[in-house]
Amino acid sequence: MHEDELRKQLKEFPQHQRLDEDKKEEMKHTLRKEVGKEAMPFQKRKRKPWIAGIVGVAALMIMIFSVLAITGGQPLGQANFTGENGDQSLRAAFIKEVEENEDITDYSFSPDEKEVLFVEVENEILMVKFRDLESNTTKSLFQAPSIYHEYSWSPNGRYAMYASSGISPKKSWMINLEKAKVQSMSPFYRTGSPLWGEYGNRVVFGEDHPDRELSRIVMYDFEKMEAETLYTARKELVRYYVEKWETNKIKVMEDLLEEERSRPILLSKENNQWTSLEEMTEEDAEPGTKAHINQKLRTQQQVQIENITWSPDESYVVYTESTFNAPDQRTFIWEVGKTDPQAIKNDFEENVHTLKGFKWNEDSTHFIELYSYGGDNKFLWTVVDAEEEIRTKQFPATHEPKWSPGGNRIAYVEGIREEKESGTISYNALKVYGLSPDRMFDSSGNQKFRIQTLFESEEFAQYIEVKSWRDRSSIEATYRSYMANGKSTMLFNEVNGEWKRDRNIPINLMAFSTPIYFGRHLVKEEPYSLWDEETSKEVVLGNDKKIIVSLYNANGVEHVFLRYRDRWFSLQETKFKNANISTEPITGNENNEIVILGTEVQEGEEIPIKHIIRFKPDDQNANNFEHIAAIPYYQEVDLDGDSNSEMVSIHESQVFIYVTDNNQMGKINVLKAVGAKSHQTIELKKVDDQYIFEIRSEKTGEVDHYKFADFELYKTELEG
Repeated sequence: MHEDELRKQLKEFPQHQRLDEDKKEEMKHTLRKEVGKEAMPFQKRKRKPWIAGIVGVAALMIMIFSVLAITGGQPLGQANFTGENGDQSLRAAFIKEVEENEDITDYSFSPDEKEVLFVEVENEILMVKFRDLESNTTKSLFQAPSIYHEYSWSPNGRYAMYASSGISPKKSWMINLEKAKVQSMSPFYRTGSPLWGEYGNRVVFGEDHPDRELSRIVMYDFEKMEAETLYTARKELVRYYVEKWETNKIKVMEDLLEEERSRPILLSKENNQWTSLEEMTEEDAEPGTKAHINQKLRTQQQVQIENITWSPDESYVVYTESTFNAPDQRTFIWEVGKTDPQAIKNDFEENVHTLKGFKWNEDSTHFIELYSYGGDNKFLWTVVDAEEEIRTKQFPATHEPKWSPGGNRIAYVEGIREEKESGTISYNALKVYGLSPDRMFDSSGNQKFRIQTLFESEEFAQYIEVKSWRDRSSIEATYRSYMANGKSTMLFNEVNGEWKRDRNIPINLMAFSTPIYFGRHLVKEEPYSLWDEETSKEVVLGNDKKIIVSLYNANGVEHVFLRYRDRWFSLQETKFKNANISTEPITGNENNEIVILGTEVQEGEEIPIKHIIRFKPDDQNANNFEHIAAIPYYQEVDLDGDSNSEMVSIHESQVFIYVTDNNQMGKINVLKAVGAKSHQTIELKKVDDQYIFEIRSEKTGEVDHYKFADFELYKTELEG
């Protein structure tokens, strides 16, 4: 099939027609065979239906411009993003935008999660873009040449390397985020993974010329925006992979593809120049040795070997294998001392997700297969027994799971959705996966395990992350709210087979704040003409705008109505007794809020309640009032004696503290914040002019006391 014929087919192809996925793969394979060059296999990805039309046309375009240069490329999907220092509200806002904007097809956060690179469809073109999340500024960088994207960030987050792979060569772009400059590395394409320098301003990688005329090792300086060629080989069928970079030494594997062997090379720096290149000679390795296995994996011609990961004691190596006719990756394990590898049993449909890599436990008996996934659970993982060569079922996780010291447990956080009578609820759960100590297996051949739940968030308003294992029976985690910037450290210790939270660590209550999604516009409604107006008050908000708030009596209860200009609004389904009208700067909005405070009749019971109404004078649809919160069983309590009262709701062994952040109302469940169980109750007491939260177990009678100071809880002991 010639280029002219391909162009003719593209011209005749309907621009909005969707290609079947299998049909596209068949076309790619046919093209490879007819060109006569073997390309490295690629991994098929699942795509949302909305992008199928764009992908179909893009795939044909890539075929046309890649006929003369189809080579190997390591396909990668969505990059890992597990930064620890970023503003989670900014990160969450971007992820929400991705969920609502179907044109954003791929993204990767910087290490501190303050910046993000993403791919967005713009006028039916895939554009790579950069956004500073703090300033919310976006810049278009360049057009992505294919539908597969790979990102590599510098450790300091100031620079990034983008590569586009798939059926076309892995073309690379160097991105200086500080200077907003981009440089393409064409016509070369990258081989292997890049290695960043200690300070993050330089990166080393191998490159090939598309016509196989030249292979080289390159060091790129992002401050100068310049590439330095460290070594060049004008040989056919030679490929370089950078394996290790120390201060003045770079270890490179040179693959002599025609000879079906590879050799290690050492590149050293002398007098500020990379001038000395010496071959590290290696005798032919004995079959079954590590050197022999490495040589075999490096010189494979018929299959693509990726993700090579040795166990800590170097007794096993695990890797993935794919072929031209079967691009889906399969996992293999090779034990030192054996002449052949073994495929992992209990295989599953691996091509559905993108493999992120393998993580061995420290005693080299098991490893984790980690896949990127997307959505609330960004990862899927499974455990593989190296000796038995068998895997468990898959588990979802919001972050990368972490092995314990000793390697018999895994800490992870799972996003959970449950169907209740009231609807679907979502929350995060911190869990520990424990391996069977004596390698017991069930009737299906699966290794037995135990999963324990340590803590559950209050719906998805909170974010849990495993920080580390302090020892084999102690886990440190952080807890954050998507609403506020505060975070709280939690420590869990195993005692007699059960996990308990350490209550001696101060609790940052803002980390446990849950946004109140109560806001709704007041209904435009006038009071009935037969109702008596009991009270009417004029309040002035926002540039001297006048609002009339009225209470109308009907059958012994009061109904609230608001009037702005010639429009009436009703606070429906509220029946007051002794209501008071005022304005307060509750949420920090530029306008004070309207507050209705009093006693409300609910199902025959009179309860104290506070309603908060936001004034929106510039609403385009003339919805000028928003009901943003209703606080039942309301009290104002100065919890820490600082002369500023907190908004508190106390009822039936439940205590909520109401807070505001960025014009958003939220509430804190104090029982949840201290990690209380269902059999524990809470009571607010005043002891020696200090308010104390008392947590009592109905099972054991055990009592804990906490004092409140600057929105933190501290465990305390009461005298006597």
